Amino acid sequence: MPFDLSTHTETRLRQRGIRNDHLSALLAYGGGTHSVGRGCESVWLRDIDLDEVITEFGRQFADRLRRLVAVTDTDTVVTVFCRRGRKARRHVRG
Repeated sequence: MPFDLSTHTETRLRQRGIRNDHLSALLAYGGGTHSVGRGCESVWLRDIDLDEVITEFGRQFADRLRRLVAVTDTDTVVTVFCRRGRKARRHVRG
C-alpha cells in the first residue's frame, strides 16, 4: 500500500539522511507494529525479519534499516526517527 509523506516526514528524511528506499523497505518488511494512539502505529524491523532484508539488500542496508521507526496513520507516514539504545547500536551479524 503506498503511503503519502507529511511535510514533517520529508524534512526529517532530509535532515537525517534517510533515503526513500530505506523508508519503502521499512514499510514493506517491518513486522513490528505498536499502536501509539490517535489511530497511528509505529512500524519497525523485527529481528526475525532481518535475514530476509540482508538477503534482499545487503548487510549495510539492513544495519541502517533496523534503527529506523516510522509512525504511520491510515495512509500517511507521520514521522520517521532513529532508535537509540543498546539494541540499535548492535551491528548486524552476517
